[in-house]
Amino acid sequence: MLGEEARSLIRLAEIARWARPSDVEQLVTRFAWPIEIFGDDDAVHGYTMPLAPNSCYFELTVAKRTKRETLQIKFLTDDSYWRSAAVTGPKPNVSYQDRLEIAIDCLDSMEVLHRHGLAYGDISGNNIVARMDARPGVFFFDADSITTVDLRNASPLVSPGWETPEDLDPLAIDRSRFAILVFRLLVEQPNAKPDWDTIELLPPNDKNVFGEALVRCYFTGHEDEFMNLAKLMRDVREDVRDQRALQTALDNGFARWVLREKAEAKTAQDRRIVTWAEAQLAFEIEVDAAVGLEYRKLLRRNKLMRNEFVLDVRPRIELSKTPSSSEELHQLIYDALFVEITSHFSSAGLGKLEADPWLERAIQHAHYEVGSEPVSYVTRLGEADVKFSWPVLPFVNCAKLTIESGGYRQELTLRRSEAGEAPLRLVKAPNGANCRVVLSLGSESPSGLRIYCPPKDPVNFSIPAIPTPVVPNRSQGGSPGQGSPHGQGAPIFDFVDPVEEERKRLEAIRIQKTKRIKVFAAAIVSTIVLVFGGNFAYHRYFVDSDRSMFWGSIVQLQVPKLSMRIDEAGILQVVVNGTIYDGDQIAVYSSPNGSRWRGTEVVDLEVANSLAVSLGSPTDRYVRVRYVKNGRITQSDAVIGAFDDGFAARPVVFIESDKVFAQWTGSVNGNRGPVTMFNYRTGSWSVGFESWARYFTLKERTQPFVIPDAQASRGFQVQAVFSNGSVGPWVTAVPQS
Repeated sequence: MLGEEARSLIRLAEIARWARPSDVEQLVTRFAWPIEIFGDDDAVHGYTMPLAPNSCYFELTVAKRTKRETLQIKFLTDDSYWRSAAVTGPKPNVSYQDRLEIAIDCLDSMEVLHRHGLAYGDISGNNIVARMDARPGVFFFDADSITTVDLRNASPLVSPGWETPEDLDPLAIDRSRFAILVFRLLVEQPNAKPDWDTIELLPPNDKNVFGEALVRCYFTGHEDEFMNLAKLMRDVREDVRDQRALQTALDNGFARWVLREKAEAKTAQDRRIVTWAEAQLAFEIEVDAAVGLEYRKLLRRNKLMRNEFVLDVRPRIELSKTPSSSEELHQLIYDALFVEITSHFSSAGLGKLEADPWLERAIQHAHYEVGSEPVSYVTRLGEADVKFSWPVLPFVNCAKLTIESGGYRQELTLRRSEAGEAPLRLVKAPNGANCRVVLSLGSESPSGLRIYCPPKDPVNFSIPAIPTPVVPNRSQGGSPGQGSPHGQGAPIFDFVDPVEEERKRLEAIRIQKTKRIKVFAAAIVSTIVLVFGGNFAYHRYFVDSDRSMFWGSIVQLQVPKLSMRIDEAGILQVVVNGTIYDGDQIAVYSSPNGSRWRGTEVVDLEVANSLAVSLGSPTDRYVRVRYVKNGRITQSDAVIGAFDDGFAARPVVFIESDKVFAQWTGSVNGNRGPVTMFNYRTGSWSVGFESWARYFTLKERTQPFVIPDAQASRGFQVQAVFSNGSVGPWVTAVPQS
């Protein structure tokens, strides 16, 4: 966006500078309002906006496909759409009264927009979404189409089917299109427009109440007809919804929103709420009209008032231009603009003018105009809480709190940004004390210069001492001290930040807890190390070790020696040399390479017949066994391996014309018996999938077979078949010419 359009969008993003709080709330919650602008006054490159709330979405099923869609008004204005064959999902459950609520919320939102001289322009069923909250409402898309009346006149917008009568200004066009939207929403016909004939489609009661106003609003777009339509639609709303609308307005805290619903106040409590809102509105009108000192007094009065409403007044930027010379500063002082001078001093600083001798008195005058709250206190045994509140205007940004007792004095300096809006400090005096507290408010510039006002009236209070047992001592004399209410001598007191004290207390608890956890964890780790270390040492030096000369002979008597062999049938046998006891076992492992062992098959040994244990045919190139005694695996073991039984087979394939010859390059006598035949298969790739076909079994190693479509790109694998019926793995051969 460029030029005036860019500046208009930037102005929307700065809404808090020109709209009262209730209007800000209405606009930013009902529109996809620009939040952050990227660019400058002459060119906007992009901007961010909020997403539609979750209540704006529903499940739409079309052609048996369900997706999450925003509930645009177009879905609520066309009843025939939901009867079409393609739409198989249910129609959104939006009642007639819900539609009235949606229309009222849409009207209220547009009224706020128009009151600030802004036109929406492209009102249609595509750009407005229904919000199905507890109280239904709307959410507008395309906030970038919002602009001033002049810009909208220069570039009008219209969607097909949303044409309005001629010779209407942009705001009247918005109102006229709103009348079309409301009528279509209530009668559920996507192309209908309100006129003297079509209003017969409305329910009889509604036609009599607001049908005529709806037609006039469409044809004229007058503001009076528009606002009258809002009142009449509220008249036909159900009583329970009237009560809910009034309560919602009260919960939001804006008197103007409550008075929008005042015609619906039915009970005595409702009428009391309306009376409070009217009084609040009168006060807000008075604040809007006030200037200078009167304005600041009213702001202070509002702070002291206790009511249910937010102060809903227009924002002000009262600061004059920052003075750049002593003459300009003195002229502001002559004009009694002390608050403006102090605001400049505390926000941006006054540079060299901060040394002007007139400045201190001007700032003190500003503080006098603003006023301040007295210091409050609450005493307990040995301590007291001291509290004060900052004035409304932000230029009061520092304070000096002084406590005196018995000739002793302590001073505490506070910054508003660090201390909070209601600073609370704890005065500790375990021996008791008669205290005098003095508060001096001031202003601090960015350069660090602080100017304090003369202190307000001091606050005096007594802190009772914490009772302690009195032990008589007749050997000593003397008179009690004079600084304490109970005669304990000179007071001992101190300012303490209770929030900081609580933080320190919690931090000490956290550190202590962390220490306990670390000690507990160290104890657990030590226990684990001792248990596992002791267990390892026991097995290494007292059970399994064959390195110890003394224990070795005992271990040799307890654990038999193992060895392995392969018989002629290719069956693996374990030979046990030693005495076997009940419960002894053998653990069997296998490995493809002799370094990484897998599997643990445990074989029970029988005392009477376990000198030679059959394990069947080997399942891998290497096999290892270890003796298991009393459920523990010992160091006594045996290893046999490097079986040439098909695990290490490497075929070589020669392709000549259309014949394939396979020659086995290793020994054909494997440990599982001699190789009696070979299985062959070929593979091919198709659409990313490998398939195997043409399975052959040949007894001769070099017997050729014909593959009509043999190609180097085809896979070729060979598998050995042993005399005991077992087979080796499939081994891929690399074709060679």
